[in-house]
Amino acid sequence: MATLVEQPEVLVSQFFNSKNGGSGGGLFRSLPHGRDDEPGYAGTSDSLVRLRFAHLAATWKRAIRFESSLARIVTHQAYQAIIGMGVAAIPLILSDLKREGGHWFWALHAITQADPAREGDDYESIRSAWLGWGVANGYL
Repeated sequence: MATLVEQPEVLVSQFFNSKNGGSGGGLFRSLPHGRDDEPGYAGTSDSLVRLRFAHLAATWKRAIRFESSLARIVTHQAYQAIIGMGVAAIPLILSDLKREGGHWFWALHAITQADPAREGDDYESIRSAWLGWGVANGYL
């Protein structure tokens, strides 16, 4: 089975195809069904959060790949939905920032109200500051 990091679009497709009656079983059927607080169901909501993040991040990255306006980049509907995921999105954003880089600083600040970088820092310094913040706060 593909991982979210390797092929988020494949997992999203599997999830939605199986949930909506598509063929082949899909990811949705492989997840335990029940309440998250029942024994044996821990991680179900975590899996769905990761899946939602992967879908939204892939959608956002496709939409903004040729965009030069920072305002359009950070106000995109999928990016705003990631911000709306709140604290659950922090480790996923930081992992993506570590792996691929990108315009995640606005989302991280919106969710955490933190600003670990210094004014005037360049991109790599800001990225490093946020990754250090993630380690220091237990998100990485």
